[in-house]
Amino acid sequence: LLEGSVELVLGVRPRPARVAEWLFSRYARLQFGIPDILCGVKAFALSVYRARRQAAEQHSINTALALAAVRAGESFALVPVAVQPRVGRPRFGGAWRANWRILGALAGAVVDDLIRR
Repeated sequence: LLEGSVELVLGVRPRPARVAEWLFSRYARLQFGIPDILCGVKAFALSVYRARRQAAEQHSINTALALAAVRAGESFALVPVAVQPRVGRPRFGGAWRANWRILGALAGAVVDDLIRR
């Protein structure tokens, strides 16, 4: 990103933490070649943010903005990210609640992609 060769950098974890993350990751890999769209480690060129600011106003800010950029054909790079075991409570709630929220985001992404076709 700093060298200017890509507009977006996406972190990739060794494996998804939840079942719903695995499903979303499969979808993103098949659609866009991105193995872990839900990884929270992302970097965007300022031009990407400015051009797709409305995507950043959604609930899943990083994911929505990344998907909008990739759909628009922005260049991206994937970088591996080390993951430490979680300490404390998950920020998205328990396993059921988190999986439902992620599945809702996945459904929104699928609908967005179907509308764009």
